[in-house]
Amino acid sequence: MSAASWIAWVVAAAVALLVVLFVYRRREPAGRGRTLLAVLRWAAVALLLLLLFDPRIRQPVDRAAARRAPVLLDGSLSMLMPGASGNTRWDDARAQAGKRAGSGGIVLFGDMPRTVPLDSIAALPPSSTSSRLLPALQAAAESGARTVTVVTDGDIEDADAIARWLPRLSVRVDWVTTAAGPANLALVEMSSPSWAEAGKPLAVEIGIQATAETRDSTRVVLRQDGRVIGIHALLAPTPGRLATAVVNAQPIAPPGGGFVRIEATVESGDSFVDDDVRNMYVYVSDDPAGIVLVSLSPDWEPRFLLPVLERAVGLPARGYLRGTDGMWLRLGGGLDAGTRIPDAVVQRAVQRADLLVVHNPSSDIPTWLRTALTAADRMLVLPQPGADGLPIPVDLGSASDDDWFISADVPASPVAPLLTGLVVDDVPPLESAMIAAGPPSAWAPVSVTRGRRGRPSPLVLAGETDGRRWAVGLGSGYWRWAFRGGPAGDVYNRLWGSIGGWLARDSRGADIAAIRPVERAVFRGQPLRFTARTGALDSMRIRLQPASGGAPIDRKATADADTAAFAGIPPGTYRYEATAHVANGDVTGAGEVTVETYSPEFARARALLTDNPSAATALQDAMRDGDTKPLHTS
Repeated sequence: MSAASWIAWVVAAAVALLVVLFVYRRREPAGRGRTLLAVLRWAAVALLLLLLFDPRIRQPVDRAAARRAPVLLDGSLSMLMPGASGNTRWDDARAQAGKRAGSGGIVLFGDMPRTVPLDSIAALPPSSTSSRLLPALQAAAESGARTVTVVTDGDIEDADAIARWLPRLSVRVDWVTTAAGPANLALVEMSSPSWAEAGKPLAVEIGIQATAETRDSTRVVLRQDGRVIGIHALLAPTPGRLATAVVNAQPIAPPGGGFVRIEATVESGDSFVDDDVRNMYVYVSDDPAGIVLVSLSPDWEPRFLLPVLERAVGLPARGYLRGTDGMWLRLGGGLDAGTRIPDAVVQRAVQRADLLVVHNPSSDIPTWLRTALTAADRMLVLPQPGADGLPIPVDLGSASDDDWFISADVPASPVAPLLTGLVVDDVPPLESAMIAAGPPSAWAPVSVTRGRRGRPSPLVLAGETDGRRWAVGLGSGYWRWAFRGGPAGDVYNRLWGSIGGWLARDSRGADIAAIRPVERAVFRGQPLRFTARTGALDSMRIRLQPASGGAPIDRKATADADTAAFAGIPPGTYRYEATAHVANGDVTGAGEVTVETYSPEFARARALLTDNPSAATALQDAMRDGDTKPLHTS
């Protein structure tokens, strides 16, 4: 406690003494022992005041307790990287932890802290995908520990949070850091368009990071099924910087089109190879179709809608925006975004689309697009307010610019199981909505009300006519839900994801869309997630056959809505066979997935907690106060 606090306590205690003496001399009846009683009452008040100021009091050092102090050992994946001794950081840290643990326990920290017996550490390699120390420090403090030893490679994520919490935890921290290893070159970024046309270049963007000065140049090699499809040489980056490049690949399409795995390898020459290889899956076809979105009057909607549909359906997606001069521009990321596209290319893509999405059409749409809407096997139309004369199965009425809010009541529909439990309180209103009439078989997945009052009206009408599936959006400004994010973004994703999945079901892309992985290549330590868009899942079973041979892995998981996750899969490429149990029966799927040897933990910059000024001060305070404790704990 500071000197000012002690002065304040002395003043408060003196005032309390005067009050007590006044009470006993003026208010209490005369009698023997009044002075003793006054002193006792003042002592009680002074002690209560002292507890409010709560000073730290020195305590004798308990050497036995210090020997039993817990050791917090970093169990993140970055500990697999080489150390200065030639061993891994994990080997060095485990040896240090064993010396300091004595008869005490070892707590592995990373994702969540867990206590591990000392003799079991050797059989538990690091596996956490994060390096969070604060939960372990909090758990140690709550268990009554006054001193802890932290053994780590120094790559701590929550240093700022530790600086705020450490003074309150009153825990003495002994810091043991393993030495950094030799220079390492890592392939930390890899991206490309999700689809490609066979025989045409595919632009693959890569990024390389170095931990120290390395050789002057290196090469990145792209392979498909062991065959080299692209090579690029580039200068090695300086430490802390990222070297980027674009590698042009020539992928080969499987018969009939499908997903192919492209493996990128950086020729680093270092001793740690787990971060030198990355994988990605690209849909390659001689004539790709998939999802095609055309926007005749672009706004923010295509920017948010197309990625949601691509994830839900599992097919390659392309978007085209019509400019004011009548030319078409490509929508999306990568090097092709914003490039001009000939009208003939757009027409051909629209004619072959597995799922056609038309945004903001009006009565004056081009003849070729009108013909495509008439013949499309699967289509989603978001017309302009007040549009009429469109060749769609819905009669559109006038548009109202009032505030239309989505209703939490989900009507019965084929996608209702995927929309139950929507949180709509924070969803902003639409810009406008239209009253429309559809055929008797039409259904509405959700409804809207004017000003949160009045009779509900369909927000989307969908149905099936002569084997053709269609959906028509009756509002405008859905994109504001996705833009806000949070619960509103969840409503946006679930609404259009469920509609897109229903539209694509049983189409010629059904083998891809029926049951498939959410991501076909995941980082090391992340779970494999599978989804089936045929309805709400009950459970899912997968069988993973390693491509390198070996025993298959059989797992079963309970699904959360439309997704089932399988954790703890070792790195490798697998052929999966999945069976999902849904309300209407079982659906199956097969394909290929990869759990990479790479993890973002390998690329985190080495930042010691003691290098953080505020955290270093907190550590020093904790070291200084390690042999004291607050008065209230006594």
